[in-house]
Amino acid sequence: MISPGKKIYVISNGDFRDSACQTCWPKQKDTIDRVSKAFDTLGYDVEVLPEYNESSKHGFITWPGLVALLNHSATLSRLCVDHSRLWSESFNDDRTFMDRAQVFQSQG
Repeated sequence: MISPGKKIYVISNGDFRDSACQTCWPKQKDTIDRVSKAFDTLGYDVEVLPEYNESSKHGFITWPGLVALLNHSATLSRLCVDHSRLWSESFNDDRTFMDRAQVFQSQG
């Protein structure tokens, strides 16, 4: 059962080239599914943004991935907004990720 207010937003940063996003989408979809399962295991509701777009054939925001991650982080830091980043190769199967995700959700 999911408690009110326990929601995770997963945002997929992509490349500005649709062709690159289309090529990478299957792996990203797999990653999104694994991240969603991991947070579901911890009792969180996951909303993926943006949704898959049938006409562009991917579900990415078309911004450069790593550059966008660093830019988002820098912007949040400048605005004095507490934030964290968390990554894993296997997500739900990675005990360290799951432990840190639980801390992340309980403490920020």
